[in-house]
Amino acid sequence: MSDEFDLEDYRTLVHAIDVGVVLQHASGEIVAANPAASRLLGLTHEQLIGRDSMDPRWEARRENGETLPGEEHPAMVTLRTGVVSENVIMQVALPHGERVWLSVTARPLFREKSDVPSHVAVSFRDVTSAVRRDREAEQHRLAFEHVGIGAVIISFRDRGKILSCNRAYADMLGRSVDELVGLNVDDLMHPADADIVVAALGDLVAGTTHTASLEVRSLRGDGSWVWTLSYATLLRDDDGAPLYGIAQTIDITDRKLADEKLNTYVAQISDVVVVVDSHGVVGYVSPGIEKALGYAVADVTGANALDFVLEDDQALAMQSLSNTVRRPGPAPPLLVRMRTANGEVRPVELVANNKLNDPAIRGVIITARDVSDRLDLETRLRERDIEFERLEARRAREQLELELARAQRLESLGRLSGGIAHDFNHLLGVILNYSTLLHRRSDLDERVRADIDSMRRAAERGTDLVRQLLQFARREPPTVERFDVGAVARSVVRLLDRALGSHIQLQLEVRGHASVDADRGQVEQVLVNLVLNARDAVSGDGVIQIVVDAAETDFSASVERGLAGPVVLVRVRDNGVGMDESVLRTAFEPFFTTKPPGEGSGLGLSSVHGIVAALGGVVWIESTPGVGTTVTCALPLAAEELTPERTGTVLLIDDEADVGEMTAAMLRSVGWQVVIATTASAALARLDGDPPVDLVLCDARMPELDGISPATVIRERSPDIPIVLMSSRDVDLDELRAAVIADVIVKPFAADELLRVLRATLPN
Repeated sequence: MSDEFDLEDYRTLVHAIDVGVVLQHASGEIVAANPAASRLLGLTHEQLIGRDSMDPRWEARRENGETLPGEEHPAMVTLRTGVVSENVIMQVALPHGERVWLSVTARPLFREKSDVPSHVAVSFRDVTSAVRRDREAEQHRLAFEHVGIGAVIISFRDRGKILSCNRAYADMLGRSVDELVGLNVDDLMHPADADIVVAALGDLVAGTTHTASLEVRSLRGDGSWVWTLSYATLLRDDDGAPLYGIAQTIDITDRKLADEKLNTYVAQISDVVVVVDSHGVVGYVSPGIEKALGYAVADVTGANALDFVLEDDQALAMQSLSNTVRRPGPAPPLLVRMRTANGEVRPVELVANNKLNDPAIRGVIITARDVSDRLDLETRLRERDIEFERLEARRAREQLELELARAQRLESLGRLSGGIAHDFNHLLGVILNYSTLLHRRSDLDERVRADIDSMRRAAERGTDLVRQLLQFARREPPTVERFDVGAVARSVVRLLDRALGSHIQLQLEVRGHASVDADRGQVEQVLVNLVLNARDAVSGDGVIQIVVDAAETDFSASVERGLAGPVVLVRVRDNGVGMDESVLRTAFEPFFTTKPPGEGSGLGLSSVHGIVAALGGVVWIESTPGVGTTVTCALPLAAEELTPERTGTVLLIDDEADVGEMTAAMLRSVGWQVVIATTASAALARLDGDPPVDLVLCDARMPELDGISPATVIRERSPDIPIVLMSSRDVDLDELRAAVIADVIVKPFAADELLRVLRATLPN
């Protein structure tokens, strides 16, 4: 056998190797290929032969991902330059869509005596896995170098030597990467933190933890210290021995400074801050515990917070903690008694906030405050309030007693003046009558006639005075009619406008329509008296204003004075001298006047008070010395006029005769015929009488029937007659209404309410 390879041997070798080999003509076409080339490119031998590097189906790309033009294919470059293209990394597409990375080498082949390649031999191998590994490694390197937090790799075999670090770590320490690589971590460690680092690394090496957390100080390039938080992990070799330590590090200097400030603040505040777990075990307590309850921080930390609560309050505190643990967030305040270190008992308010789900806390934060001073203050305030209420009640009682005495005095004066006026009225009548007769005589001397005229005028003035006295005493019978108060006010203004003089301006403002049931003359007298009083209070130019307000909806002032329901407010204002408190207290007293002797009777305001009170209203005065006075009369508005669409005969059954007569008067005033029966037997007998009964209005209880309503018996006798029941509030109205009656009206009732019920009962 020959020791030299012949051409066939070389062909056999090329076919056997695992590297793809193709031979390309100077035109770029593939003229030969080994089996490895077909396998690596996913093409048969026949598919490869004739293809060239310019074929777009290769979809060739450079290592950076850009498209690789066919003329820049290593084979084409070598054919064009005659220079070897060695280990060019490129990517091509396989027929089934997969892409592979190839390392390509192209070598030129020359014919004898020619410097232009006639062929190119191209060898290539699949480096897809290597490229991917390199890319992943590059990505990891870039991530390591450019991550936002510091990263450092140390060697355990070289006793903590820094093998690599990123720019963020270097910037954190105020150094360059090159300056840090090669240093030992001991060179950067604060001596006071050495034990922390040794303990954390010991746990990593022992395998008791996979990640160690360290808060330590590191030395900066300028000699200052920076607080860092590092999370360190350990890489081991195949035998399990420690190989590298990798730490991710952040700057927590600002947080540490803030924590120090917070701890300083917490140590100074009087409130105690406690963090407990779900069972009440204390994990943290602020230094204020010593001042508040006398315990040292070490004595409380690790103990159960419930142990410091007074025994009688422990069940309440335990229930509150249980409720707080079940619901995240703040809980309602809790007041308990706690025992101090020296045995004293103090009231403490606890405010809890469930932060068990907060990774930074994982506990219940409780703020405890000694509220002894606050409770003492609240007790004193309550005692003061009680005393104040007692004084207010006494003042109110004294005021009521004064009002009662005043009312009794007014009533006595009224009776006295009424009696005197009544008798005096007869005497004046005799004087007036005889003076009139004498005046008619023709034989009188003129001087005598003049004296008689003076006597008659004096008697007439006396008659006016008597009329005021009788009105004050309420003995003058009023003529009640319904009229508009605004219309009366307008007539009074027309009457008095000129009489007041040019220096006083009389103004009138009427708001809305307001009807009252009263004596028109009495209301006119009220307005005249008030306007004349106002005139006397005004010196020089002045303004008197009458306001009739039916649009007012705030009745609180009249309600406070004992008048409920809608009212019309009649106000007379002036800008005169006003009244002080002493005058206001006696302004309504009969015969009280601030005018000189002989210029006033003292009955003006007392007559106003008497008339308004007789009408069911109230009157009050508001005055400021030097500013003016406002007198307000609140008169009840007239009841709504309700007339049923039909009237007829009502059988009224009530065992109280006076109540029955009053109710009958209401009904007769609007056209009903009323037959009154005071006993059940009389009522039953009247049912068959004439005229026929259209409606029965009966009391709910009659003694004659042992408390049973006669309505039940009437319903059996005359089922077609509607029955309206008058009842107090102690009967079962629903039962009666369902059984026998058409409607119920509760005593006491007003006329308009009764008429509305009747209209609803007999609508047609």
